[in-house]
Amino acid sequence: MPPWNSPSLQQTLPRFVLYASMADLISLNRSILTPTETKQLGVRMNELTDRALARFRQAVRAVYKVDDRNLPDHEGSCILLDIYGVKVLLTAAHIVDVNVDQDRTLCITGEKDLVELDKLQFGLSPKIKGSRVGDHFDFAFARIPPALEARLGQGYVTEGDIMDPRLDITGHLFTTIGYPNSKNDDFDHVNRTVNTHVFPYSSTARSNALLRKKVGEDGVHHLFVGYDKYSRGQDGRKVTSIKPRGLSGGALIDAGRMSNPGVFWGKIDPVPRVAGMIVELWRDHKVLVSTRMWPIVQKAIEELNISVPPGC
Repeated sequence: MPPWNSPSLQQTLPRFVLYASMADLISLNRSILTPTETKQLGVRMNELTDRALARFRQAVRAVYKVDDRNLPDHEGSCILLDIYGVKVLLTAAHIVDVNVDQDRTLCITGEKDLVELDKLQFGLSPKIKGSRVGDHFDFAFARIPPALEARLGQGYVTEGDIMDPRLDITGHLFTTIGYPNSKNDDFDHVNRTVNTHVFPYSSTARSNALLRKKVGEDGVHHLFVGYDKYSRGQDGRKVTSIKPRGLSGGALIDAGRMSNPGVFWGKIDPVPRVAGMIVELWRDHKVLVSTRMWPIVQKAIEELNISVPPGC
């Protein structure tokens, strides 16, 4: 198909953060913060969000579906992985289903233009009774061939960038990185250009028996991050949250443990790690659901026959 250029990979929407149970976040045995603590809370959440975005923004790309008229329509997000030297594309399985169910060509933003994915062979999490609705793992991965890799440019998540699944996430701040549909419908049909806008959103992890039961296996392979109707913009004001549709396939980043006083007061800068891939919004529970990254990587290693170095 004639190329669609994507020169604006770097455009970033204002960051949003969700203030919830923050007294617990910073290990205070009080429900009210002092003015100094409240100010530092907002400053530090924004700083850690920016650090997470700076580290992984190039590894998270926008996904489009292109119809038979060669017109792009934004569909979701994806993550570029480098697993022990093997380049892998990861996205949500329900996005790949679009390619089959609607007879559309999937593309992602490359270094200079939209890159077609129609030649990739995806391994997908299994549907439940023939439907993707009950599949809470919802992942799809494919090996990236050299010709495609050359068009994608720099920016991959390596196995060393992934959060340790044994980590106690109490008091941690999480940042989502992805491309919402409502902010990625900017097309210049004359110049054949798409303008992408990446969206960072930060909140804390949530978990309860009902959430864990809903995903199965006691929730050990999933993370739940608060996503409410209202959040705080980068200036601290209360705003209506951007609709998250389109974040599916994007990355969930562990931005650091803010309950550590050194982290909270800016004396320690934690290293951001990729914790999972966003799969869906549960509006009734006010959470974004993410599949943890390690189970996906382990499945990719198995199905793509990736060699793991001794001792890893």
